[in-house]
Amino acid sequence: MHDEDPGVTGSLLLNPSINDIQNFLCFPSAYVFMCCSRQAKGLLQDVSLYELSARRLALVVQIPSYVAFHLRTSFEVEQQTSSLCQRNLPLVPARILHQAAEAETPCDILHLPLNLPLATDDVSAANSAGAVGLNLPAMIQAKVTYLFVHGLRAYEEKHWMASKDFLEQALASLPDDDIIASRLADTCFGKFQAIKHGNDDGIAQDWEMKTLGLYQQALRANPKSSYAYNGLALFQETPSGKVKCLLRAVSLDP
Repeated sequence: MHDEDPGVTGSLLLNPSINDIQNFLCFPSAYVFMCCSRQAKGLLQDVSLYELSARRLALVVQIPSYVAFHLRTSFEVEQQTSSLCQRNLPLVPARILHQAAEAETPCDILHLPLNLPLATDDVSAANSAGAVGLNLPAMIQAKVTYLFVHGLRAYEEKHWMASKDFLEQALASLPDDDIIASRLADTCFGKFQAIKHGNDDGIAQDWEMKTLGLYQQALRANPKSSYAYNGLALFQETPSGKVKCLLRAVSLDP
């Protein structure tokens, strides 16, 4: 199929209205339509243009500043950190920070994945999901961001199955992303709790095991994942195990 008029195509891409952006993000047919032009498709896959685009901003701004996300740019991470600092959140007590700084991965934490590196081991390859994610084609980044946003929204509304579906699709595109895996685990734990208290249907044990497996997946992907250690605290059988999990989470992300 021949390219459309480049002037018209460029105008549509660089000057979209808010409604155009929402339609593009929500309806796959819009993407199929724009793929009729090789030039338009090339622009859509340009990461540098995508990072500056209104369609990306419309998604990223929906992620709360307190929620980590590997596909934020370095500038956005700085803004996120600044926003959190300006909120005057209570500081972690010095005693807790001291205990957390001394925390290593102890043998009495249950359900750790096999062969997990200790805090003193070389884990320089850990947490590479951000670097990998930012190298993905623009449309894959847009897809993951869209799914993550909608998964979070469904989670906040306690629509567990919808949240699970969105986040599972996002994780399929970035299987080594510990944050997405942990957020999916949070959703599955919400479903487990709802079944356990008689507010939803399903087999509670299946959802409990799925939750644990996802936190372990997150920890295998990133042995320094504070999200994963925080989640594993839910599965400890002793107060000591819970405390050590939580201290480890704090030491990794104070």
